[in-house]
Amino acid sequence: MIYITASHMWIKDVTATADRSIQAVFYVQSIEGYNRDIEYIAFIGCVADSPGTYGFLHSSQDTEYRVHRYVQYTDCRATDCGRYSRFNNWVTGFDFAELNDIESLRVTRCIAEGNWESGFHLEWAPDKNDVVFTDCISRNNGRKPYPDYYDTSGEYYFGAGYYAPKGSYTFNNCTAEGNSAYGFFFSYPDGVYLYDCTDFETGRGGRPTTRR
Repeated sequence: MIYITASHMWIKDVTATADRSIQAVFYVQSIEGYNRDIEYIAFIGCVADSPGTYGFLHSSQDTEYRVHRYVQYTDCRATDCGRYSRFNNWVTGFDFAELNDIESLRVTRCIAEGNWESGFHLEWAPDKNDVVFTDCISRNNGRKPYPDYYDTSGEYYFGAGYYAPKGSYTFNNCTAEGNSAYGFFFSYPDGVYLYDCTDFETGRGGRPTTRR
C-alpha cells in the first residue's frame, strides 16, 4: 500500500492491490504529530486493481489539522474495490473525505468501476470546498446486494456513482452509467454545478452494463 501522512507527495504510475486486512491501497491520513494541514498531493496514472479494501482514501485521526488541500487525481482508476471481499461494508473506489476536510480537489479523467459501494465518495460531515471533477466516469458501482427499497434516510444511496453531499462541487463532462443506487447524489444543492454530464441506466434493478 501507499500510506501518506505529510505534504508534497507525488505518486505516479503505480498499480497496486491489497487484501481486506488493511483500510486502503492508496491512503492519505492526517495523524497526531504532523502539526499542519496536508497539502499538495498528486496521484497520476495510479490504479487500485480489485482490492479487498478502499482504492483511494483520505481521512484523519487524533489531530486538529484535518484539512487536505491542493489535491490532484489525474488518469487514476479504482476497479472492483471490495467486490469479492472487503475491509468493511462501506468500501468505495475513491473516498476523498472520510474524517478529513477537503479543499481545492481536482479529479480529472478518473474511472471508478465495479466497486462495492460508491464509485466517487465524500462523507456528509466533513467540509468540502472547491471540488472539481472533469471527464470522469463512474460505472457499475454499488455492487452490494440491492436493499428492498431506496430512500435518503439510511445508507442506501452509498451505491451512487458520485456521492457528493453538502459542499461546493463542479462536475464537467462526467458520466454515471449503470450504478445501482443513483448516478449523482447531492444534498444541499446550493454550490453544486454540472456541465455536460450524463446519467443513464441507473437505479435499483438496473442491469450492470459492459460498455467500454
